[in-house]
Amino acid sequence: MTTENYVNAIVKQLKCSRRKRKEIKQQLLSDIAAAIENGETAAAIMARMGSAKEAAAEFNQNLSQTEQKHFSRSRKIKAVSSIIIVLALLLLFLVYWFLPKSYPIGTSGAFDEKTVEQEVQKIIQLLDARDYPALRAASIPIMQKVLENEQQIEDVKENLSRDWGSFRSFGTMYMAEIKQRGQLMAYCEVTASYENTNVTYTLLFDKELRLAGLYMK
Repeated sequence: MTTENYVNAIVKQLKCSRRKRKEIKQQLLSDIAAAIENGETAAAIMARMGSAKEAAAEFNQNLSQTEQKHFSRSRKIKAVSSIIIVLALLLLFLVYWFLPKSYPIGTSGAFDEKTVEQEVQKIIQLLDARDYPALRAASIPIMQKVLENEQQIEDVKENLSRDWGSFRSFGTMYMAEIKQRGQLMAYCEVTASYENTNVTYTLLFDKELRLAGLYMK
């Protein structure tokens, strides 16, 4: 295990605010780097500090009551927020999912498989970069409204995993064209691999390749 992975494992288990977790992470990385410069090996440092669970437990014991209360309150808020935003995104998804007809991508001539693939990758990269203005600009009006609440999106992402780590790769993309009430949409599902987790995205695009639906799990 690298020192960064070790620190991330500790930080994941801390019962405090996001700001405090970042502060502790930076301090740990700094202390470890200093110890290595002084001749101590990474293995010796991690052995001295104990397992990630043990180190996190020690930090949690020394956290202030304010931080502990903030963590408890934050978890309740995130749970409610996650349910709200997931339901909103799921509703958008279901509106287009229960469709009478679907076709292989490219059937209508309105979508090109390679172009859709590039747009899918672009949307996911914007999500990873937290570039919400660009995401809204690439979406239909109803999705723009959903994406206005950036913190709720962040809460949903954190609910999947507190620390995704660096992006690694995309899996196989499954695409189709779907049609309802005269509206033609491109549907895509893909799993993205990150350093610490995998996330499956379901995306919908209109004929102008504007984001019309988004679901993460």
